[in-house]
Amino acid sequence: MNKRRKTKPRRDERGPEPVMSRKEFDALVPQLRTELLDLQRALRDAGKPVVVVIGGADAVKSDTLNALNGWLDPRGTDVNAFGGTFRADPARPRFAPYWDALPRQGRIGLFCGSWYTPLVQHRLERQISRKKFLVSLERIAFFERMLAESGVLILKFWLGLDRQAQKARLKALSRDRQRSWKVNDDDWKRLDLYDRYPGIIGDIMVHTDSPAAPWTIVDGRDDRYRHYTTGRLLADMVSTRLNGGAPYSPPAPVELPQADDHLGAVDLTRMLDGQEYVQRLALGQARLRELSTAAFLRGIPTVLAFEGWDAAGKGSTIRRIVEAMDARSVRVIPVGAPTEDERQYHYLWRFWRHVPRAGHTTIFDRSWYGRVLVERVEGFATDREWQRAYQEINDFELNLASDGVVIAKFWLHMSPEEQLRRFEDRQNTSYKAHKITEEDWRNRAQWDAYYAAVNDMLAHTDRAPAAPWFVIPSEDKRYARVKAIETICDQLERALGKGQDTGAVPPVQLPGAR
Repeated sequence: MNKRRKTKPRRDERGPEPVMSRKEFDALVPQLRTELLDLQRALRDAGKPVVVVIGGADAVKSDTLNALNGWLDPRGTDVNAFGGTFRADPARPRFAPYWDALPRQGRIGLFCGSWYTPLVQHRLERQISRKKFLVSLERIAFFERMLAESGVLILKFWLGLDRQAQKARLKALSRDRQRSWKVNDDDWKRLDLYDRYPGIIGDIMVHTDSPAAPWTIVDGRDDRYRHYTTGRLLADMVSTRLNGGAPYSPPAPVELPQADDHLGAVDLTRMLDGQEYVQRLALGQARLRELSTAAFLRGIPTVLAFEGWDAAGKGSTIRRIVEAMDARSVRVIPVGAPTEDERQYHYLWRFWRHVPRAGHTTIFDRSWYGRVLVERVEGFATDREWQRAYQEINDFELNLASDGVVIAKFWLHMSPEEQLRRFEDRQNTSYKAHKITEEDWRNRAQWDAYYAAVNDMLAHTDRAPAAPWFVIPSEDKRYARVKAIETICDQLERALGKGQDTGAVPPVQLPGAR
């Protein structure tokens, strides 16, 4: 039996209570259910994803979630609970569970609790300062706006209960044998801290209520009123979106400043002779083996992203890196065109899935930068989509760096003349012929467009020291391999505290388990 905590007597904080009679509720709900089911089918046909966040008092959130889920077709909904007994995997970045839970196109994701829940708890218990709390809210607001700009309809409901109503609800649940398990000591502890809620909720409403992801406050005291009102608002908002009256219109593209010619400053004459290559490669691999083992034992995850010209040597460089590491702690993710399933989500979703656990390393052979490279040049992304991707990518990497992930990004650079030589060598060598495709030749024909896109990428996403770019001369593959390994070692040394302080982004309190 849970011990109930005593709370001090308070004055009646309630205003007039909205009440819906059983007769009225029973008369209205059948029509609402029909509308919701029709809208679900329309969402599926239109391929529109919907995120419904149910926030507010613990004593009523799950009841309203159950009501909505019962009215909807469960084959088209995904129910997610981020509160109470939920505990995020501490070995993964804190935002990963929320990306995992996003609904695919045409489905409704119901979130009982969300990315707000642990953040509110931390602030309620004063584990974080208000300044850090507001920084986290800004990050959440950007996350929601990013999803909205990609076509996700985000609806957020705050189900409010005053102190007396919440206390009465907890007492009633505690006395109910079938539902007493829903109440624990943490619930009573939060009731003791009720006076802190108004300021916290006020900050949330001020900083995260937006046309992209609006908050709607629903009085939570009467069950029938709360269930029906939330369902009615959900139906009206979805209907508005499907009828072309989207509540959020993305801002017009902002003209980006002209990028400097970073690639033109690269010294392509850097080379290694055979003997120096063998010596430095052996030393670099031994050093990498030691440092990657230390990072594993310390629980420091690493993300390595390799980009570069076709035939620049990404594959052979990655092989030399993997040779030096314990195969149980490293994964290589080859990135090509998104699959049909991956197209059902925001483009960053498929990369969040592969973010490494604590101590592990993920190497991306091509990466999320395809959005501002191939998708930009080939026209697979609109101007607005690839232009806003710079900020989205920076936020993605900042989230990882804030959770202690070591990030290093490499562009392997060479001249068009050297690329042509390698293409012809592949074409004329039987065991290399499979490496050259028509797509490679087509990309080469657009060298100037890619050159400009790479310079823009380097200018707008080099976030040293948290997520730096390293442009490595690859006219000589041997030099590129050794330089990449030595650079990775330098980054790991800094993370392990063996080198100079990089001024890495300090951890901020983001939603998720600590």
